[in-house]
Amino acid sequence: SYMTLGKSVQMWKDWDSEQVEQDFAIMEQIGMNTVKIYLFWEDFFPVPEGGLNETAMAHLDEILEIAHCHNIKLVIDLMVGHMSGENYMVSWSEGRDLMHDPTMLRLQAKYIRMLTSRYRNDDRIVMWDICNEISLYRLGRDGRPKEFPALCEATIGRLGEPPSTDEYYLWLKTLTDAARIGDGTHPVYSGVGTAQGTSMKDMAELTDVNACYAYNWGWAYSMSSYLCGFERALASAHQLPSLVEEFGTSKCWNSECYEADYYGSVLYSSLLNGCVGALSWQYCDFKSMYDQSPYLYHHSEIPFGMVRDDESLRPCCDTMRRFSQFLKREELRNAQLPDP
Repeated sequence: SYMTLGKSVQMWKDWDSEQVEQDFAIMEQIGMNTVKIYLFWEDFFPVPEGGLNETAMAHLDEILEIAHCHNIKLVIDLMVGHMSGENYMVSWSEGRDLMHDPTMLRLQAKYIRMLTSRYRNDDRIVMWDICNEISLYRLGRDGRPKEFPALCEATIGRLGEPPSTDEYYLWLKTLTDAARIGDGTHPVYSGVGTAQGTSMKDMAELTDVNACYAYNWGWAYSMSSYLCGFERALASAHQLPSLVEEFGTSKCWNSECYEADYYGSVLYSSLLNGCVGALSWQYCDFKSMYDQSPYLYHHSEIPFGMVRDDESLRPCCDTMRRFSQFLKREELRNAQLPDP
């Protein structure tokens, strides 16, 4: 998962081509072949009556070309509902709900259809993610100051009820249909947060990939190993491939040494269990942004990075590099993997 070093959620508003180029050069050195980026709806669709923000689209074109020059393909998250303990929403929503309000549904579909149609048949893109962690997105409490960020404990089940299975199904169908109308050439999935309370059968009907997390929060190595196999076995019953969409750990909780071992556990377990890939959270630290949202209220999110603020590499980068080299071994090309 990638946001520009020193910019984080402001990367599209405060675009820095030189830093993006530098970041992707480091990622290529580490051995990464796939990176996930996040499009904030406010940046790409700032006015409901208008079209796409052409300045932001030019930045997206640029990052696609930079990634291509470094032999990296992109998974693109089309909208960010929730990230790092914060909710993100367009300023013009006026409190209207993403799933319930027909106008908001129509505008989401319009935005997704317009954006994906620009990249039909673009082989620099691996697949589209409809929305990040939508099940953690909630409307604020009545009377809560709008400028006060939603605390992590408040956004998980306290700011409103999660969508019902039917509400989620209709929302996801509307948006996956829009993505496929715009671009029927790339797989479409929905960020792991959406799967909570939704059946795997529905996910298999509407999407092309089951996205799961492999965080273990420092409790036990078994979580980062067996979870990959469990998710793959569960999804295989519906002929759905599994992607480990996020794994990682904050250095607030675990040592860098532990992190390096944990990365190895997830990477090799996801491979052995037949997952289609594994994406770490996240590329870099944001120590310089400690007094800005979302880090002002969520300090543990600051040191999640594989790369420190000064661009030095943590030991987990060596784990990633060795794994990348391992994947290139000739004997793996036709390897038959056991069922998980």
